[in-house]
Amino acid sequence: MLLIKKEVLLPSNIVNCISFSKVKNNKYFLFFFNNLIMKYLLIPKEIKFKKFKNLIVFEFNKCNLKKINCYVKLFLKNVTEIETKFQKKIILRGLGYKISKIEDKNQVFIRCKVGLSNLIYVNVPIKNINIINRKNSIVSVGYDKLLINNFCKKIKNIKKPNSYSGRGFWYKHEKVFRKPFKKK
Repeated sequence: MLLIKKEVLLPSNIVNCISFSKVKNNKYFLFFFNNLIMKYLLIPKEIKFKKFKNLIVFEFNKCNLKKINCYVKLFLKNVTEIETKFQKKIILRGLGYKISKIEDKNQVFIRCKVGLSNLIYVNVPIKNINIINRKNSIVSVGYDKLLINNFCKKIKNIKKPNSYSGRGFWYKHEKVFRKPFKKK
């Protein structure tokens, strides 16, 4: 039987954030946790996992090399997502657009004034996203990339960008493709 070993060397503070457990129906999981977020990864039956001081060893039985490399890359991606903070910035272009943050006892809202007759309120996931409000922009920061992208998309859909005048909510590094006005 062919046994392939892959060793991953990590800092000790990251290795302490990784745990291994078995569920009832003989499935093994790797848990990545932080004080704000927790993720898990299912370990296939062909893989054995060992955790040492600063070293994590994967032992593979009956696997092809592509599957091994894919699993190790997935593992490293989850480890980096636990440690890094993601941020996305939305810029408000146009007159009269205002966004303010309202904190309640256990909820956080964003109040948007975008030229409509009513104010628009958006609920913020309080534990996972931190909102920084500036004069003509809003920055959302957190550990979960998917949650931040979904939240920013929800805000951007309030006032979609106008391709003629350039007004609306834009991402910071979004390329602005402006259409020319009709000539008389």
